[in-house]
Amino acid sequence: MLNNVMLKKMNYYKFLKRRSENFKKFFEWSLKYCEKHDKILEFRDVSYLREDGKHIGNCDGNKIIMATKDNKRFEEIYAHEFCHLMQAVEHADVWVNTDNNIYNKMGDGTIQTSDWNAILSVIAVERDCEKRVLALSKKWGLFDNEMYIQNSNLYMHFYHYVYLIGRWPSCDTIYKKQILDRMPTKLLTMKDMQKIDMSIMLLFDKYL
Repeated sequence: MLNNVMLKKMNYYKFLKRRSENFKKFFEWSLKYCEKHDKILEFRDVSYLREDGKHIGNCDGNKIIMATKDNKRFEEIYAHEFCHLMQAVEHADVWVNTDNNIYNKMGDGTIQTSDWNAILSVIAVERDCEKRVLALSKKWGLFDNEMYIQNSNLYMHFYHYVYLIGRWPSCDTIYKKQILDRMPTKLLTMKDMQKIDMSIMLLFDKYL
């Protein structure tokens, strides 16, 4: 086992048997990256890290935590959280400049209209992350990039919805087909995200 890489509550090789060959190669490379930069990887044999929001992955810049049980999008989410780790290692501007106080406000439902720039900082760090994921996917042949882009665009729009309702909603998933069908297969720009698309917000309100 690599130094400083923690794979808890599950067997590493048993886990890899369930993954694509391309993902296995990427995963091995990502472990070496974690070792090189003294970062931690923790797997939990649960469906969600927490019920509120049904999160299956998290990265705080030092550690990636992943829920591994029955998650169809595990490979995509792992790549996403790994790219957040890369942002932290590189001290990327979008990572450093994110207003982290907004995450607490999302959780306790205290987002105000004055938090718009903080929301945009979150969207900026997520968009940069998605660009990194797509680059890795193309390099390693990980997944359907067009479908991933649709998910990414929905995710960025979702932060607008969080801003409007003032909190992170409790729901089984935000990736509803009725909303995904409206998403383009080209990654939205930050200019696109400067304005809230109310037709998309109404879909979130209806289907979440």
